[in-house]
Amino acid sequence: MGVAMIASARTAAAFHSPVAPLLTEATLAAAGLPLQPFDGMQVELVRASAKGKWHVPGTDASRCSHVSRAFGYRPASLPVQKISVLGEHDLCSSCASQVRLPGAAGVLHVAAGLIVAACQWVTELERLAPAMGWLDVARWSRQTPFGPPDPMPALLAELKGARGFACHRGTALAAWGRLRQRRDAALAAWGRLRQRRDAALAVAQQSAGPPGLRVLAARARDLLLGDRDTLSEAHALDAIAGGGRRMIYEPGLAPLAFDAWLRAVAADGDLGAGHTAMLAAVEGRLGGAEVRDVSLLPTPALTPSTGHATPAAWAAAEYRLARRHIVDGWCARLGAALHDGQMHTGGDDQLLLIAGWPIINEPDREVAYLTQYPVLARAVITSRYRHPQPEPQSIPWAVVLRVPAFAAGHAAAHHSDYLYAKTGVAVPHDGPVDDRDVRTLLRPAAGYLPEDSADDAAGPLPAVTAWRTEVGPGYDLRDWAREHGEYHWHLPQRWRWTPADDPHATGPGSARMLQQLCQALHRYTAVLVIAAGEPDALQRLELLVSPKAVNPDTGELTYQPYDLPHCPTVTVPWRRIIGLNDAW
Repeated sequence: MGVAMIASARTAAAFHSPVAPLLTEATLAAAGLPLQPFDGMQVELVRASAKGKWHVPGTDASRCSHVSRAFGYRPASLPVQKISVLGEHDLCSSCASQVRLPGAAGVLHVAAGLIVAACQWVTELERLAPAMGWLDVARWSRQTPFGPPDPMPALLAELKGARGFACHRGTALAAWGRLRQRRDAALAAWGRLRQRRDAALAVAQQSAGPPGLRVLAARARDLLLGDRDTLSEAHALDAIAGGGRRMIYEPGLAPLAFDAWLRAVAADGDLGAGHTAMLAAVEGRLGGAEVRDVSLLPTPALTPSTGHATPAAWAAAEYRLARRHIVDGWCARLGAALHDGQMHTGGDDQLLLIAGWPIINEPDREVAYLTQYPVLARAVITSRYRHPQPEPQSIPWAVVLRVPAFAAGHAAAHHSDYLYAKTGVAVPHDGPVDDRDVRTLLRPAAGYLPEDSADDAAGPLPAVTAWRTEVGPGYDLRDWAREHGEYHWHLPQRWRWTPADDPHATGPGSARMLQQLCQALHRYTAVLVIAAGEPDALQRLELLVSPKAVNPDTGELTYQPYDLPHCPTVTVPWRRIIGLNDAW
């Protein structure tokens, strides 16, 4: 941890621990921390000029390259200065993460920096909470200072028994608890305000906070945009004018028209205003276009052939009337879908799978209200691709929600590059949810669920034994283990390991061999072949995973779907493992 932030940054929704804590008298007071003992803490730094950046002196091997260029690569001494940890210091970005006070003072200093940063994050949340939407609350709930896991108890546990620091540990824990209360209060206040704001056209019997008019209008839009007839009509209108060219970032005719309708209707529910807005959008795109293909005009014709100076004039009038006719039909269908949503908001519930959780991307704002419904189960989406793929930058989650039926239909109709929704079984409004139904919906995204093996019979599973026999014996890796067991790059090309029936066996299929394989594959991927599903409905799956550990006594394999910080692990029992193969 460094002693100061290099530059003050805008507080973002996703919290990140500060590389360099900014400790001043004002920030400590705002976080509820005393000035002592930080006013007496100092750290040794060096800089090349009076206006230069501060650097960590370091040793020859770890010294910052800027220091070496300024003072030579093996200087006899450096002009080291003792600097107070309080204040904003212009610290070198390469050195910021290397500054750490020794002993208990360093632990307290890091904890104080984390508390100060969390205080700024909570203050910004409290300021923005009254005006937040569902997308905003999802973004601010995604990555908070408080985890899980909560970093503060483990960090401050290092102060136990440190002479002179026990009182500071208690003060820091109390400040951390107050911040958690402020965070919870801010989110609760947002929920109350949002429910009052969105309650205009809602039904009192909603199990969760009712969606507003914009949500119902967006549902109607998404349902119609997924309708094949609607898309065919939009394509026909474009084709009559020769399929006019548009820039790649411009929306198609149907999304353009339906978005204009949504903006108008969401304001106050005026369907007439929605019709006017949609017609204006269509005319803005096609009003000046000439008819290029007369054969695509409606049959029979909507316009009399008499009274027009030229055939082109008749075609232009027919095209104009055809556009209005199609807009009339679109608006009628949208109005019916909107009415249907309003009539069925109080019906039964339905299970819904969302792959791409949480909902934090701007194109998904209209379905972000799904954040308010209870999460029944969650799992990390596990890749099925055999060939290496670029890993995601954050953990890709899939969740199963219990939502009203109208919301499930809306989510399934919503098209997005960031999330995928699939509906599950219907659930009576006040009825219980079958855990088996939840697992059935979640399993295609997760691949394997730990609950799958909870009801397995003792001993080997016949289906797994048959699959192992079908695959055949794997490579005998005992020579590799004896000569190069610590290095995975010495493994044979396209190696394949198959477990024995008994994990305690001494042959190439033993748990000991699997353990050595996992140690050599540290932070690298392999294809795990497993039996997934309920005991009475097993299916063979290949998952691209990062193996982490093996219990040599039981043969249980623990893996991460992705080698990312805080990515949860999954443990598979020996009786479910069919094999472990090279990913290349």
